[in-house]
Amino acid sequence: EIIASVNKDYGNGRCQTTCIDGKERICIIRNKFRGRGKKDNLVSMGTWVLIGRRDWETTRDGKLENCDLLVVYREDEKKKLMQICDNDFTAICNIYNFNFYFNLYKYV
Repeated sequence: EIIASVNKDYGNGRCQTTCIDGKERICIIRNKFRGRGKKDNLVSMGTWVLIGRRDWETTRDGKLENCDLLVVYREDEKKKLMQICDNDFTAICNIYNFNFYFNLYKYV
């Protein structure tokens, strides 16, 4: 289980995430987080999620590793995680801020 931030939304129940360890992975959004169940679990760019790695899958060279979405964190839960956990969250925070300011600049 790894904490990650969503970078891109591919559609069709898939998105690209950047994890705390700095690696990019393709996250598969389960049916629990789609349809009627997405009211509190909205997955968009910059959302922090807990993903589960697929240890049984092998990855090809040049392909991103697949993982499953387990939990979607809200804004207040992000702050609690940063206070409680000993992990370094700079890989996640920097990506989100860069994407936010890049998109803001693009539309101005």
